[in-house]
Amino acid sequence: MKRFLAFGGSQYYPGGGWNDFVGDTDSAEEAIALLRDEYDWWNVIDTERALVVAAQQMDLGDRVAIPGVFNDETVPISAYPEDN
Repeated sequence: MKRFLAFGGSQYYPGGGWNDFVGDTDSAEEAIALLRDEYDWWNVIDTERALVVAAQQMDLGDRVAIPGVFNDETVPISAYPEDN
């Protein structure tokens, strides 16, 4: 599996979780190009840094760059609580 995971879907037919997996790429820019014009919403995950590095929200219709791809800021992916 490559470093960047691309997830995307339709506003009306989200698959949920891995069902929305589109593909994997070597760069965030490649993943964005794969998703940009094809999906109502999308997310790009950097697996090495465990970050969402770019996303498009379906309700806004605007592409949103999340800190992480273009600078050194980070936005952690929410993790499931650990079992005790």
